[in-house]
Amino acid sequence: DIRDALDEFRDVFSEMPAVLLLELFSIHHTLDKNGNNLISWRQLSDVIRVLNSYLQRRALCGYDTSDLTNYFPGLLKGILDECNGNYENLVEIFKKHVVNQSRGFAAKMPTDTEIRERLLNADMYSIRASVKIFFKKLENENNNVKIDFSKLNIEHLMPQNTTKLWLESLDT
Repeated sequence: DIRDALDEFRDVFSEMPAVLLLELFSIHHTLDKNGNNLISWRQLSDVIRVLNSYLQRRALCGYDTSDLTNYFPGLLKGILDECNGNYENLVEIFKKHVVNQSRGFAAKMPTDTEIRERLLNADMYSIRASVKIFFKKLENENNNVKIDFSKLNIEHLMPQNTTKLWLESLDT
């Protein structure tokens, strides 16, 4: 659903992909000769979800964001060039460009291994905002009852000082 994707994007709070999103919304509002939107709400929602994943993964890994302002216009151009007016495969093309064409560059998409490593070893207090988004998404995934996180804070995931009882309960 587009509302959920946009709500998640608001949580990420990044203005850098604005040029990309504005253009995709503009194309969405353009009608083909049969009166259909060139890009469906579903496609737009899926693109925003991939974009959210990209931004969240980078934030969790603590990657520098200074180069991303220049990344999104080029990304948009590559996607539009490949679509060439036919947006039927927009989501797949978007994924391909975000994942594959940023490899080895400052704008790269972190791998699952990098995310796992970061979650296991990072100082969670330094990336608290990203962790909150991560937990919100995790909690709401496949959950019929949505939780209002607006009044919740993350205090401590684990005790600041482990005790024998904690270690026993974790079976370590």
